[in-house]
Amino acid sequence: NVQDLFEAIKKRIHSKSNELKFLILDFNYVVGIDSSAMVIFIKIKRLADTHQFKIIFTNISKNLLAKMNKHNVFKENGDEISIITSSDEAIRSCEEAFMQQNSIVQRQFLPLEQRLKELH
Repeated sequence: NVQDLFEAIKKRIHSKSNELKFLILDFNYVVGIDSSAMVIFIKIKRLADTHQFKIIFTNISKNLLAKMNKHNVFKENGDEISIITSSDEAIRSCEEAFMQQNSIVQRQFLPLEQRLKELH
């Protein structure tokens, strides 16, 4: 349930592993959500605000999107929430953002000698 999801996200944030950058929530098999779930999604958004990670909703129906808007889940939406049509597209978007943030795209074209110097 959504409460378990919230607890898992909090546990992940407070773990010693790598910093959470992206959270993809796939609604492909979600038919409906109640108001208590809406409260949890607002809490997840607050976690994203506080811990600076991006939430990506995928495969969300127009009805669920309207319901979330009605309950202000997307209120004051900044860069922390995106809505993308498919999970594949969301993963691709995260990969591109990660590579861009870490300059991986730029470094892959450096000559071997220069790349070796970066390692030292």
